Amino acid sequence: MIMKHGFAFLVLMAGLAPGLAWGSLVGEPAPPLVVKEWIKGQPVAVKAGTNVYVLEIWSSSSLACRAIITNLNNLQNRFKTNGVVVVGISDEPVEQIKEFVLHEGGTNIDYRIAADDQRQTALSYMTPVKQRGIPYVFIVGTNGSVLWHGFPRGLNNTLQMITTGKYDVEWFKKKEVADHQMEQYLSLDRKSTRLNSSHLVI
Repeated sequence: MIMKHGFAFLVLMAGLAPGLAWGSLVGEPAPPLVVKEWIKGQPVAVKAGTNVYVLEIWSSSSLACRAIITNLNNLQNRFKTNGVVVVGISDEPVEQIKEFVLHEGGTNIDYRIAADDQRQTALSYMTPVKQRGIPYVFIVGTNGSVLWHGFPRGLNNTLQMITTGKYDVEWFKKKEVADHQMEQYLSLDRKSTRLNSSHLVI
C-alpha cells in the first residue's frame, strides 16, 4: 500500500515539478476591474500606486457573503490609514445589488461596491486560481501585483503583515504550489483506491 501510494506521489510530483503550470495570479499584475456600474463609493482602478486593494468576489444572495460584511467593514476602517481600499464586486444584476445595498442587509457596508460587467472581472481573477466558491478575496499590493488570495479567514493577519512589510510573497507562492500538488495527489489516490476496490473479488 505504501509503495503504491509512494509511486503515485512520485509520478505526480514529476509531472508538476516545473511549478505553476496550472496557473496562478500571485506575483502577477492584477487584472483590471471591468465594471458595469459603481454602486457605492468612488470608482477605483486596481493598479500600481499607493494603495493596497482587497477585492472580494461576492453575491448578495449568499449567506456566507453577507456574514463577512462586518469583518470587511472592520478591515476597511482599521487599515484605511495604511492605504487599504476594500472593493466588493458582484456579477448580479445592477438593480439587485442596489436593492441590497440601499434597502436590505447591505445598508451598513462601509466599502466600495461594484457590479461586474458580464463576469469579466470575476473570471479574470477566479479562473487562473481555479476557484468557484464565494466569498473569495484577492489582495493587490502597491506594486499592482496580486499578493494573496483565499477565503476570508486569516485576512486580518495577512493584511497586517502586508501593511507592515512583513509579508513574504515568495513563501505564499511556494505554499500555493505545495497545496495544489497535494490536492492533485489526494485526488489521484482516491481514484486509485476506487479503481482497486472495483476489482476486489469477494
